[in-house]
Amino acid sequence: MLNNYFKKFIFIVFLFFPFFSIFNNAFSNTMVLIPSGSFLMGGGSETDQIPIHEVFLDSFYVDIIEVTQKEYEKVMGFNPSKYIGVDLPVESLDWFEANDYCQKLGKRLPTEAEWEKAIRGNAKTKFFWGNKMNDKFSWFKGNSGGKTHAVGTRIPNSYGIYDMSGNVWEWVNDWYDKNYYKNSPYSNPQGPKTGKFKVQRGGSWSNIADYHASSYRMVYGPEGKDEFNGFRCAKSK
Repeated sequence: MLNNYFKKFIFIVFLFFPFFSIFNNAFSNTMVLIPSGSFLMGGGSETDQIPIHEVFLDSFYVDIIEVTQKEYEKVMGFNPSKYIGVDLPVESLDWFEANDYCQKLGKRLPTEAEWEKAIRGNAKTKFFWGNKMNDKFSWFKGNSGGKTHAVGTRIPNSYGIYDMSGNVWEWVNDWYDKNYYKNSPYSNPQGPKTGKFKVQRGGSWSNIADYHASSYRMVYGPEGKDEFNGFRCAKSK
């Protein structure tokens, strides 16, 4: 009897676990087009997220999934991550390493405005799915078990993009200025020209729900390397 249960268990493992590898291989380096247009950026209770302001962006492409350890090591020749797994997001890397990877592929890090438009879609709610945390959409402190998870295993947003909320914080291109939204240009804002800190977006496996809000801005030194820092790339059309 026990032997039969064991055989069934092995069958299930081999039947379903390869799905994640097949899925992630299919979407590695795949990008989705974000159409041109305007959206309302900002919001929330933090002072650096206000005022809510209208922003216009030209169309651009963004990665469907966070950069995995497999893809990063293929291009860069090493894997800096703490939590090892080919389908896990690469982490423990600084802004310069993330930027270098994107440039080697003819891509770039998304601007902060591009990132926010990509996560929101047409949503004006706190999270891209609504105003309350739902662990079907995001890996966060309440469901992560204290570690990263395979990319693409939560429900995507309206553009079909995975893990923009949770799993790992995502580096964006912009320098940080707490007052930038007060003077941000309407068309294709690029962020401050200089600064001391870079911006991260999206929240991570280690954070409570509020940090996963679509408008939340994390401030981080560009040399920072921690197991909750990851990224995805963008590309101009």
